[in-house]
Formats: sequence, structure tokens, C-alpha cells
Amino acid sequence: MGVAIISMNDVEDLKGSGHSIQNRTALLECVHDAVDHPVRGKIISDVFMGADPDDVSVFPYDGTAVGIGGLKAPFGPMVKRQLVGLLASSRATGARGITESVLNFSDDRMRFGPRIVVQGGHRINRIEYAFVSHLFREIAKRVREGVVITGCGDGAMQAPFEGIEQELADRDFKDAHRYVRVGLTEAGILAKERPNPLVERLVVYPDIEQRMESFIRLATLIIIVPGGVGTAEEIMQLLEVVLSPENTGKVPNTHLIEGSGGQWMNNLRELFDVCFPGLLDKSEFLRVLAGIDPATYACEVKRMKRPLWNEPWNEEITMPVESQFIHTDDPSEFFVQMEGMRLSRSENGTEAEVAGVLRRFFSAMVDLTVKHPEIVDEWKGQGQKVRLRGQQDVIVAVMKFLDLLYSQGRLHPTAPSRKDIFVW
Repeated sequence: MGVAIISMNDVEDLKGSGHSIQNRTALLECVHDAVDHPVRGKIISDVFMGADPDDVSVFPYDGTAVGIGGLKAPFGPMVKRQLVGLLASSRATGARGITESVLNFSDDRMRFGPRIVVQGGHRINRIEYAFVSHLFREIAKRVREGVVITGCGDGAMQAPFEGIEQELADRDFKDAHRYVRVGLTEAGILAKERPNPLVERLVVYPDIEQRMESFIRLATLIIIVPGGVGTAEEIMQLLEVVLSPENTGKVPNTHLIEGSGGQWMNNLRELFDVCFPGLLDKSEFLRVLAGIDPATYACEVKRMKRPLWNEPWNEEITMPVESQFIHTDDPSEFFVQMEGMRLSRSENGTEAEVAGVLRRFFSAMVDLTVKHPEIVDEWKGQGQKVRLRGQQDVIVAVMKFLDLLYSQGRLHPTAPSRKDIFVW
């Protein structure tokens, strides 16, 4: 089942069809009629067809409206053109269903060129932002069509779109629409954070797990730039998936990229050297490209072996089990589960299992620093700190990486300090 969202500004333009936009059913009827509209049909995808009226809500908000599960989303008028999206099908549809729910937009551009997933942080600095924007301007200059997919926020998620926009502005009109800019989000994020204004297709998943899974399933190339604990979680999820024996051969090219003078990749490499000794030297899919020139990299992307871009390359991929992650905001239970983690190579067996534990750790850090910092406040009131357990060198490497994220301002400004959370 797909669930549509649409801006109220677009709905107002559709009132000429004679529908009264007073309830969910009328809205859907209006959307169904709109797919044949000579103008709106280019915007409104056929994925709206068949949506359940009970799952669509409409709320006024600053001249626009969007509703998912009763949550108001903080959008302003500037994002009118992007408020068209899809609540992806449930996990029961299988891997191919999740991927195809995105690819089946009524937009031919989704079927051509590479699908480049970009992961990175909201709080990259100006130099990093300019580098990522320049990188994608050079890619768009050499690779004439494609799909760029991000988490739809600001920072590292907006910079690629800006670079593409700058390059397309220099082309003639017939080439001006050869790229499609896709943002993947989920209902909880959408209720708190508006997408950046350059998102062209907004895809909304019912939970964070499906969103993160789709980043991997959709990609023919993954580019990771500096970020915070959320980006670290995404890296560890990717490693857990591709290092699992059952997923051998189902691997997107993954490049960790940073401009000259940065320290993020160097610290990440140190973390890799301790937790996954030799991986960066022997891996055929994972490369660290620190200080690379954008034009040089764009030429490399152009020369890459081209997969069958119109087919999901990894439809049979096996994802990690959800239940291993902390799914509670109860401070006492959260504390118990964090103290039960073992940051260790020897105790976790395979590299995939080590990555799984580290993903669980960074996922918990997202909760403690972004989603539920009040948990740490309650711990402080009780005089509690999480005692990290495992191998000393692994714990030191993880804490050193965390300290870099804090010192570079990559965590939310209201995030509790690392020393308020851990003792080791």
C-alpha cells in the first residue's frame, strides 16, 4: 500500500476539477484526476494511485500542508514544489518492492544513469559544503544523466543538489532535466525537519529501518562525506551488510571522500584500522579518497563499469535483524542495554558482527544526542554513566572518533557531552 502526500498549494490549483477538498477521500480523488492534468501530471506520480484514504491527512501550515499519521510537518512556502512523495510499501513486499516503490515514479529519469547515494552530516562546515557542491557539479558535467539520492536534509544532503543545479544552469534547456534529486526520509524526521528546498522527489518511509535499508538497495554508487554519529551508523550498517557471507558479490562501490586539509577521514581510517584490520587494503568495494580533486574524481565516475541501472542490483540482499538495536526510550532499559554492549573484535566473531555491534553503538548515540537527550539528563540526576566494556584498543578508537565529532561541531548543539554519557 502506498500513501501519498501533497502540498496544499498544489491542491488549490486542482480545485477546478470540481472536487471539494474537505476530507481525505476528496483529496485522493483530486490527486487521481491530477495525474492526467497537462501540468500537474508531470509532478504527481502514479504511485499515488491506490492509496488508502484513511492513511492520508491534510493540515494547513504556512500556506502549505502535508500530513502523515496525524503529524504536522514544518514546511514553508519555499518548498511547495517538492511536497510530492510516497510512503513506501511495507517490508512484506520484499526487497525488490521497497526499491521499485522509488523507481516506479512516473519519471523516466529514474530509469537512466547511475543512482548515487550521498551520506553525510547536517553540520558540515562551509569549506566542506563547497567541496561537495563542486564535486557534484563536476560529476554532472561529465555524467549527463542520473539519480542523486540523499537524506533530504541540509548540509551534506543539500550540497550535491546545489552542485547539480549550478551545472544544469549552464546547459541548454533540452539537457536541463536529465538529473532527478531524491530525498529519503521517514515520518518521525519529517515531523521535525523540513527537506532542503532542492529536493525534487520526496520519499517518506514509515520507519527509520526501511529508510536506511533503501539507501543501500537503491545505490549503484555510495559516496560518504564527513558527518556525525548518524553517518557513522550508516557506515557500520553498510559494512554489516556487505561483509556478511550471504551477501557476497552484492556490493555497491563505496567511496569515503573528503577535501584537502580535513581530519574526518584520517580519524575514520584509524577507527577502521583498529576495528577492521586490513579491510581498507583488501576491500574491492570500499575506498577512502581524502584530498581528491573533484574533476579527477568525476572522470573516474564516468569511467566506472556501468551496471544495469534500470534494475535493482541487490534485490536478494539480506539485511541485519532489527531486534538487535535499542528500541526503547526508557532510561533504565536504555542504560542496561548499552552496558551490555561489547566493543570488541574477539568477542564478536566476524567482521560483519563487529560492524553490527558498532552500528548498534552509534545508533544509540543518535538516540542520546539527537532524538532523546533527556535520557542522559535522567542518568545524570541518578549519578549514572555507561561503563563501556570490551577490548581497550577498540574502546579507545571509538572514543577518539567521538571526541573528533564533538570537537568539530558535528553533533547537535544541544547534545550532552561525551563525558556525561560514558566512563571507561
